Amino acid sequence: MSAQHRQYVLLLDAGRNGSTTPEAIRVKFFDWLETADAHVVQDGGANRLVISTSPEVAEQLTHLDYILHVEPYA
Repeated sequence: MSAQHRQYVLLLDAGRNGSTTPEAIRVKFFDWLETADAHVVQDGGANRLVISTSPEVAEQLTHLDYILHVEPYA
């Protein structure tokens, strides 16, 4: 893990729009995560995760259509 990694809490879109199931969104996110320099620190259930990653990857998360919110985690 890079010394520049920080922890971020993020909220996944849990299928509120009805077009995608929460499980499908989680699969999509974890598929994306395999390609990023990041890993899950804490899995909070259907839509809340804490990950460890660089600020640059955290910024990329804000542009994914199934991520509702990203913020630094203390």
